[in-house]
Amino acid sequence: MPRIDLTTLIRDLALEPIPVAATVKVQARDARGPYVSIDGDKVIFSRQRDIVLRPGQPQQIDVPPTDGAHFCWISVAVGTVEREWTLSVPDTTDVVPFGALMKVNPDTYQPTEDVLAEWDILRQDSYRARADAVAAAGVAEGHASDAAGFAGAAASSAGSAASSAGDAAGSAGSAAGSAGHAAGFAGAASESAGQASGAAGRASDSASAAAESQRKAGLSASAAATSESNASTHAGTASTKANEASTSASTASTKAGEAADSASSAGQSKATVEQLVQTATFLFVQQGDQPPGVLNLADAKTNAIIHRRLTGNVTGITLPTVPTPGQMITLVLTQDATGGRTLTIPAAIFTHEGLDPVLSTTAGAVDMIGMVYDGIRWWAMVPAQRGA
Repeated sequence: MPRIDLTTLIRDLALEPIPVAATVKVQARDARGPYVSIDGDKVIFSRQRDIVLRPGQPQQIDVPPTDGAHFCWISVAVGTVEREWTLSVPDTTDVVPFGALMKVNPDTYQPTEDVLAEWDILRQDSYRARADAVAAAGVAEGHASDAAGFAGAAASSAGSAASSAGDAAGSAGSAAGSAGHAAGFAGAASESAGQASGAAGRASDSASAAAESQRKAGLSASAAATSESNASTHAGTASTKANEASTSASTASTKAGEAADSASSAGQSKATVEQLVQTATFLFVQQGDQPPGVLNLADAKTNAIIHRRLTGNVTGITLPTVPTPGQMITLVLTQDATGGRTLTIPAAIFTHEGLDPVLSTTAGAVDMIGMVYDGIRWWAMVPAQRGA
């Protein structure tokens, strides 16, 4: 049985800050007055309960849940101020704030205009949150793609840096080899000059050989200088590629962080959507005309109140495809201007002693039928509640 918390309501009704006792009156009613229930061969009339909540005591009362065939009338008096409401009470074991209860019109069983306006706001918020979640997921996917691209660029730059470093090492080796050749040719030139001074007869040939050796030494020295320059250039290229690889890796890390943030935002938006959708579907209401044929309830996944104006005979009911134990569906059926519309209950719905509810035939008459799923089968509460 739910427990209703009246703390905030009593504080708002008090005209003075001094705590005073609150008198609460509670009674189960339907459109004809006090609610009448049938238990076997007994007829039980709902009695009014008078409760006094004194200062310092818990400002809470236990109220039986409504089942779609009746509502809860409650009156609260604090000092000289008294207010009354007609409410729908959910079937729960939790403490429910008074402000969370749904206000209904006692004549039509339909939610009041302010409740319908609040549901419209909830539905709009859920649509906006769903759009935000989709957009955030798209941004996260884009950042993840950018991160993958920058990671690939970093790998490519690292490969180029390694290749340039290899070129630099090869050029440095070539420079060392050229320097070795230059040293060898310089030694040969020195040896040729000695031979020239010792052998006057071969002075001309030795001088020529020395000149050739000197020329080759100059060429080798030039090649060594070129190799050293190439080595320096390749080393600079390797440094540049290494810096590019570092920059690409840093960018990839940043994009990966943005992707993680976007994914987190998408997760939060999804949680918000689920919460709003859960709130909106708990208060699920359908309204509209019911043409001749089968009444389709296959998509009803939570407690629901179905308002339909009958424009023809209802030949059957399609039950929810995935019902949950304790799920309640309330049918509020109104005859159109012609009247005389009938309802056929399928065999899958059990009724008390096998008696199917018979609808009122007067044009504009309103009949209410409560249905509940016990985890195995659906039950319909009869007789139907009727009103003009």
